[in-house]
Amino acid sequence: MSVALRQAKVESAQTGVNIPTVGPVGRSLLDGITLDYGPIDLLGRFFLQADTALRARGITLNFGTLDDLVAVNRRNPDTWRPLISIFDPAFGAIRQDNSFVLLGRDRAGLIVATQAARLYAWGDTNFAKEATSLRLFYPDPPAQCLPNEKVVVTAKSAERVQGSVVFSGGVWFDPSHRGQFLTGILPRISRACAFTRWYTDITMTMMAETLIQKGVAERCGYTDIDWDVTLHNTRFGNLRFGLLQMKTAEMLDDLTRFIESGTKVDGRIENRAG
Repeated sequence: MSVALRQAKVESAQTGVNIPTVGPVGRSLLDGITLDYGPIDLLGRFFLQADTALRARGITLNFGTLDDLVAVNRRNPDTWRPLISIFDPAFGAIRQDNSFVLLGRDRAGLIVATQAARLYAWGDTNFAKEATSLRLFYPDPPAQCLPNEKVVVTAKSAERVQGSVVFSGGVWFDPSHRGQFLTGILPRISRACAFTRWYTDITMTMMAETLIQKGVAERCGYTDIDWDVTLHNTRFGNLRFGLLQMKTAEMLDDLTRFIESGTKVDGRIENRAG
């Protein structure tokens, strides 16, 4: 695929031009995913192995809606901060055609895990510019941001986060399912889904300092961690984040290691929270 064609595809998702969703809502991961781009053998083996690993933990993964994500967030205020505006459709920028939501259900059909991804077309801009201008969070920052809300980015790699970029987030695990290495499975599924649908250049996220210190970034597969991204006077307070990113080649290498490992995790990591 040419750079121009890929950029047009990404921009169509940003502007709402006819583009299908990543997976049919309500369909299971394996039934809903289509391998549009990337090495089919590697991705096929990965999705099968990841889905099997989740089922072994009593979890079935389905594609959901943004409304599902909002509803789960609101039902669990004790274990999940208010949904960041990046993934909140109330602000008008995220839609079903430039994002996807994955819902993990237990054997009783209850939602016990969520994971989401949102596509950005940053052909002539980058994460640093989009974050500090607040366009990362709001389609109309002057009208939508809070008084004195601002973002300070000192991570030097932030200017290199550009092109077809997916923000991976919207992550929540019910306390009853923590400690099962879900942080090692769902983020990888999210990155692979985004790549094979949108032919992404980079998957990135922001992670709170406390979670990075607990080793969550490592379990998610991220090794490129840069400091820092600081949010001031936001709807969920003042927070310091690390900027995590993974380029396509690194992502595919990580999936290969995941397959080769057989998703076996040593007890020391398995027993950590997350």
